[in-house]
Amino acid sequence: MRSLKVIWSSFRSLYDELFLMIGLSLLWWLAVVTIVAGPPATTALASIGYRLGNGQRVGLDHAKESFLGHFWLSWKLGLAGLVGMAVIFGNIFFYNSLDNWLRTLVILFLYLAIAWIAILLYVFPMPEAMETPGALDILRNAAIMALASPGFTFLILLGLAIVLAICLALPFLLLLIAPGIIAIISGTALADRIAVAEEKQNS
Repeated sequence: MRSLKVIWSSFRSLYDELFLMIGLSLLWWLAVVTIVAGPPATTALASIGYRLGNGQRVGLDHAKESFLGHFWLSWKLGLAGLVGMAVIFGNIFFYNSLDNWLRTLVILFLYLAIAWIAILLYVFPMPEAMETPGALDILRNAAIMALASPGFTFLILLGLAIVLAICLALPFLLLLIAPGIIAIISGTALADRIAVAEEKQNS
């Protein structure tokens, strides 16, 4: 299965670039603490993941280039992600508090939450894959990627959930490894979906 291949390839990439990814993971945590640098650092880390997924050379220079080049774009994407999650979970809490049939709408919004998370999986590595990315174009393309291959995307999210659960159980992994492996899996998944789309287009 391609999803398992993506996850295995991601761990192999992590092993090959372990010291770089540990360094970038620590820098990501520092960036998140500042808040301002959080979204650009997320995009920079995801861009490294995408390059690794494509078998390209990576280094701090690529992360810096993405951080600076996509600074404001990253903030637009980050705000879109947060607003979407706030609206969905706000509706979940609201409908769950009701005592009538409308409470069943919670199920709908739970599905929407999963769909939105699936879209966000592809959002942050997407700027590295596009020549002149715009926020709306990225969100649209990420939605197409998620909806065109729901089974693949769900299995990737399931793999990420397992990885995150392990990292939460072992705090040193959460600090040193979690940001890097999540970025690599996300970027490699995007690279795989683009490769599949190109194969279908050329066949």
